Amino acid sequence: MTKKFHLYIDESGVANLCDYKSRFFILSAVVIGDDNDRELAVYFNFIKKRYGLPDDKNLHAFGLFEDKRSDAYLTDLKCKAFCKSVSEFIDTSPVFVSVVCLDKTILRRLLKMPTGYGFRGSLEHKEDKDIGYEILARKVFLSFAQFLRSNRPQGTVIAESRRGVDQRLLKTFLYSQEPNQFRDLRLQTYAKELRDRAFSISFENKKGLSAGLELADLASYLASQKVARRLAVI
Repeated sequence: MTKKFHLYIDESGVANLCDYKSRFFILSAVVIGDDNDRELAVYFNFIKKRYGLPDDKNLHAFGLFEDKRSDAYLTDLKCKAFCKSVSEFIDTSPVFVSVVCLDKTILRRLLKMPTGYGFRGSLEHKEDKDIGYEILARKVFLSFAQFLRSNRPQGTVIAESRRGVDQRLLKTFLYSQEPNQFRDLRLQTYAKELRDRAFSISFENKKGLSAGLELADLASYLASQKVARRLAVI
């Protein structure tokens, strides 16, 4: 039987280049096999019970670590124990976690974007303000294709639904499957691999209890804290 791997995607920050409040935009990716995906779900169910967290809701890092009004907020001692447990699980499990980060300041400079530029005009041009999202998503998809090429399984993609962004992610997923969109022969190979092996993409809302998305959310949060220099080590 062909083995299946799942790619879970989560984001942190705002990709919109017209937004100057946030400098960085982050996409995290968690790749895990079918069997280990079930083990991850069992683990997260266990850890919720252990720390008295709601078992009918997805874990979100902001609620765990910052929002004191959240019913999932952890005190300092519980927070340290929780983080240690998750770290040990990742270290001993065949779970692959990666993060890609975009500095919007650098992208604006490369695009020679004037301060205050609003991407007015056609609908297609208005969508260009989120080009950073497309750049990172394409990187994640082609990296997943490289992984699939090495391991020869099938793959699926699962992302947390973000309403307006879902369509862009789907568009990028389909774009990344077209070899003729790339000049680099290596990227053409990965695009073909993605088309042949990644057979579905789906979106889950916050009510979907997906351990893979919970782990991806934790990765995004930690990366955002790192680039904001709120973490000394990651």
